[in-house]
Parts: sequence; structure tokens; C-alpha cells
Amino acid sequence: MKKVVRKGCGNLFKLVFRALFWNFAILLTSILVPALLITDGLPYLRPWSLYVNSVFEGFYGLVRGAPLASIIMLMDLSLFSMAATMILLNNRGGVNNFKEYQLDNGSHNNNAPIFLQYTVQNYNRSIEKIFGVKHAHLIDMLGFSFLVGSVISGVPILTSPLSMPIHVMKYSWLIGTPHLMLQNIGYLSFKKEDFLLDERAFSRNIDRLRGKHVIFILPTKSGSFSTVKTSAESVIFWKDIFELNYGKAVRISQWIVCEQEDYEANLEEYEKLASMGSRIIIVPRDFSTPNGTRYKARALTYAHKVLVEEGLANRDTWIYHQDDETKVGEDTVLGIMDYIANADENDIYAAGVINYSDSLTYTPSRAQEPSRSYDDFRILFTTKTNGKLSFGHHGSHLLVRADIEVGIGWDFGDVRTEDWMFGLMMWQKHKPGKTILKGFGYEKPPLSARGLLKQRRRWAYGAMQIIRDKRIKPRFRLTALYGMVSWLSGLPSLMAFILALIHPTGGLFPGSGFIAGFTWYSLYRYYSAGYGLNEIYIAGRERNGSLAGKFRKIAAIIGGMVLEALAPWYALIRPPKGFEVIRKDDDIREPISIERQRVEIVAS
Repeated sequence: MKKVVRKGCGNLFKLVFRALFWNFAILLTSILVPALLITDGLPYLRPWSLYVNSVFEGFYGLVRGAPLASIIMLMDLSLFSMAATMILLNNRGGVNNFKEYQLDNGSHNNNAPIFLQYTVQNYNRSIEKIFGVKHAHLIDMLGFSFLVGSVISGVPILTSPLSMPIHVMKYSWLIGTPHLMLQNIGYLSFKKEDFLLDERAFSRNIDRLRGKHVIFILPTKSGSFSTVKTSAESVIFWKDIFELNYGKAVRISQWIVCEQEDYEANLEEYEKLASMGSRIIIVPRDFSTPNGTRYKARALTYAHKVLVEEGLANRDTWIYHQDDETKVGEDTVLGIMDYIANADENDIYAAGVINYSDSLTYTPSRAQEPSRSYDDFRILFTTKTNGKLSFGHHGSHLLVRADIEVGIGWDFGDVRTEDWMFGLMMWQKHKPGKTILKGFGYEKPPLSARGLLKQRRRWAYGAMQIIRDKRIKPRFRLTALYGMVSWLSGLPSLMAFILALIHPTGGLFPGSGFIAGFTWYSLYRYYSAGYGLNEIYIAGRERNGSLAGKFRKIAAIIGGMVLEALAPWYALIRPPKGFEVIRKDDDIREPISIERQRVEIVAS
């Protein structure tokens, strides 16, 4: 009996030792490769890849003959090494460079309005930061793709009946490749000059704004009055700063559009908004549109009616769209004015990058959103190409000339993604010129997993409506169909990844390792670059920089990816019953004197 126990313990010790040995080799290699190789030239073609390949051959040899317990142990340790690698890559030079990015205007004061940090200086620093690594991005993407291509064998390893379905499921990884290619092309196609704001150059063109009128329109359906108040206040505050700096060459208004029953039920709150300087546009309860449009699009249709009645539906009036939580900064206002001052005949519409730093904490629903800031380069690339390969469209941080918008209208019927429908209708009717809006729009992420799923469910359901809508040209509907299929492939791709870790089946086909490397690097960049665009505004919340905090951030991002993968399937299984609006009031900031802040900023 003792011999059996000793033999069993000896076998277990050997399995643990083998697992630790191979994992240590993988961990050491994963740390040394990014640490020792330079970021330009062709470093990834060095003999390191041959060494890594031999390590992975040993890894596959081990798991093919080992029991399930040791495979699970090895999988856990390998996931740890992958996480460690991501931490190293994500924090190269982060501590040394921290002092370079400080918030302006005393925004570390928790009692100060959040929008005080939304300055031109902070915006330009963010743009410089994201485009400062553009050359390295291309080299790293190609290098990592070649490295993974040399590590992962292209030959399938099918050792059991279970291997085949797992192997087939892995083909879902290829569905999203065109989407990732478009995202990379979008980012690489732009230059920092496309986004940087030059205040001196703008000052020389200020006379071009004379006679123009910019209306900030915010349709709301209550429930988030603290958020709406902050959004409206941000417009009024930075409008005053703009006029102090540049005079009153352009007229700026802020409209809040609400339903009559909502106004009557929350009269006190709306009176507060009006006292700040916002104009309240009340949609009568008996107002209807020819196509029976409801929800936000109905409110915007009524706003068009007001524009026409007041003679504002002309080429000198511009409309900037806000959601409940869309705050503007100094950069937003200056970006809008810069676009209008330089607009030619065909420059009728523009969209920009949305920042999600407000209320950003490391829970899955919130940690997911910065990746959307980076994905905006893909969306802006499609707007630049008049909607070719378009999947998705901004409904906020969107600037449109009033006569063009009224001509297109928002009366689309029962459509859940009215913003995307508007963009498609516009591209079918017009060919816009310049479409890039400088300056960020500042929004909040969904505050809970339920909120994120409800929001994404509405988007997915709206995409399926567009695919079936015969008012849309076939080429736009086909790109929407691909976008939806790509989104749906996220869940089987995730399942295939997990199953492949438990039961490895090798590469898909010769050369598939290159595609895997491209995919993994692109997904990594979604988050690293997305957080880079938000970093300056959240730096004050990350001063501790503890290891536990970094792992919490990684865990939250992984959870956010899972929620994103579940969302379109949630829409298929449980379609939304109406136009779902998620709450964005997480806390109520009682701002310090806005007048005093105006004086301090102007004095500085």
C-alpha cells in the first residue's frame, strides 16, 4: 500500500514538475521577447522565434499524453503568463511618463464639474499620444503576426472524436478578420494633423463664422436629470469661455427636447435647466409623424418643425447632437467652430471620437467602453468613404448642417437605431466632403452589465431592422449583414478559444498562425489604444498603480469582452419591447461656483 501511495505521489510530482517547467519556459520567453526586442526594424525575424517554436512543440507533446488534471493546471499557469505579458506590454514606460500627463484647471478637485478638465491642451496631448506610436503599431502588428505564425503550427492536431468539432468551431475566428483589417486601416489612414486643434490658425479664420448659428440639441426622456444638467451646463460653460476668447462672431444655443408628460411630471427640474440658459422644447403628447415614428427620432422630428417655423433650416445653421450624457469641452466647441469656419459646399456633416473617461471604473460594463474610442477610427474611416463598409454610426457627437438634416429628416418609422438609419439615408442622397470633427465628445459607459446588455440589444435589433429595410441600398444592407454576423461570431469564437485551451487541436491551416497573431494583436490594441485615448482624464484615479489593480483591470476587460459577445445573442433570444434608454446617473455632483471657475480659467 505504501509503495502504491509513494508511486502515486511520485507521478503527481512529475506531472506538476513538468507543468511548472514548461510553463516557466513559456513565461520566460513571453517576457524576454517583448523586453529584449526593439520596436522598429525587423526584430521578430530573429532566431528567438525558433526557440519559442521548440517550446510550444514541447507544450503540445506534453498535453497530448497527459491526464486532464495536468492539462488544467498547465492551462491556468499559461493564462497567468499571458496576463503577465499583457501587463508588461501595457505598461512600458508608464511610470516614467506619468508626470507628462496632468489634468488642467484643478480637475483633481472631486467637487469640481467633470467637464473642467476637457481642455484643448488635454485633447491635443491625447491625440499626440495615440498617433505617436503609429509607426510602432504597424511594426509590432506585423512582427507579432509573424512571431505567432512561426510558433503555431499550421497542421491540425486531431487526436480524438472531440477534436473535430472543436477544430471546426475555431473557424469562427476568421469571420471577424475583415472587421479588424478595416479597423487597422482606419487608424493607419489618419494623421495626427487630421485631429489636432490649432488655436492660432483658428483665430485667423474667426471672421468666417459671422452669421452662423450652432444649436446643441439634447433630446431626453428624464430619469437622468443630474447627467442631463451636467451635459447642458458643459455647453453653456464652454460657450461662455469661447465668447470671452473669440468674441460673439457666432450664435450658440442649447436646446433640450422633452415630452410633454415628462415636462409636466418634472417641472422643477426642467425649470432649473431653463434657468441655466437652456431652451426647453416640449413635444406635444398629440404630435405624430407621417410614418408613425416614436422615441428619440420623434422628438428630433418635432425639433425640425421648430427649426422650419423659425426660419433656421438653412445653410448658416448647424446642429450638434447630444445624448443625455454627452458633455462637451473646450476642444469640442473649438472643433465644431473650426469645421464650420473651413467648410466648403459639400462639407455638410462630421463626426468625431467619443471619450468614455467619465465614471470609468474597473467593472466589466465600464471597462469595455474605452475600446469604442479606438473603434471610432474605423467608424470615421467609413464616414470618410461615404458609408462604404459601414457598420454602426454616431447618434451623438455629430454635427450636421441644418438644411441637410431637415431635408433627410428623422421620420423613419419604428427604427431602433435611428442614428445609423440617418447616416445611410444621407449617404444615399449626398456625398459629403470633409467628415472629421476635431475634439472629443465626452460620455459615460453603461453603469451595469444589465445596462450594457440592454443598450447593445437595441443596437443589434436595430441592425437586423436595417438588414431587412428595402429603403436602404443593397450594398449598405450587405455590409450591415456582415457586421451582424461578425458580432454574432464573438460568442462561438470565445467558446472555441476556451475549448482549444483545454483540448488543443493545432492550427487551422498552413499560415493560420499569422492570422491568429494579427487577431490577438488587434484585440490587444483595441483596449490599449482605447485606454490611451482616455488615459489623461483618468490618470488621477490610477495613482496607486498596484499589481492587484492591474489584474482587476484585466479581469474587468475580459468580463466586458464576454458581455459584448453575449449581447447580439441576447437580442435574438429576447428582442427589446421598446426603445430602451439606460440610466446614466451614477452620482450627483454638486459643482462649486461655475462663475468662479469661469473667472479662474479666463485669468489663467
